[in-house]
Amino acid sequence: MKKIISLAVVGLLAASVLSGTAVGAKKKYTQKVEGNILMQAPPSDATDNPNGCYAGVHRRINVVTQEQANGVVGYHFNVDKKTWGGKFKLVPITEGVDIDITFYAEFGTVEQAAETTYAPYTVGFEERNTDGEAGVVPKKMTKAIVCMKAGQNADFSYTAKK
Repeated sequence: MKKIISLAVVGLLAASVLSGTAVGAKKKYTQKVEGNILMQAPPSDATDNPNGCYAGVHRRINVVTQEQANGVVGYHFNVDKKTWGGKFKLVPITEGVDIDITFYAEFGTVEQAAETTYAPYTVGFEERNTDGEAGVVPKKMTKAIVCMKAGQNADFSYTAKK
């Protein structure tokens, strides 16, 4: 009888240790966004990146429309803060298009959108290729704009994991 009780106690202790380890494990989080962009954005100006698409056009349009215009010269979405510091991948679904992504700390106000010297803090990924973009989601970035440098009517998929 003592052996059975001892085995039961050992079993309970082992179960509590094992379940405690499983509870303490971090869950992976994924943000996934799919969208479409109809037309190319104009190129960035010489002070920015002349090789990139100018996501600021989409940002200004959406500040004025209270973020109601999506998919014309860009596609925006909120960046989930759970993905900050994690890896992201932006993949064109439509073949032969060159898409970029710019992360924004904020979009700004209507007054700021009308001011040509105002520029919110951004981090852009603008490689010239048709493979998309990949990198680390910058911390403190609350919004992102996907724009198209080359092509038309582009479908894309964005995935961020942490």
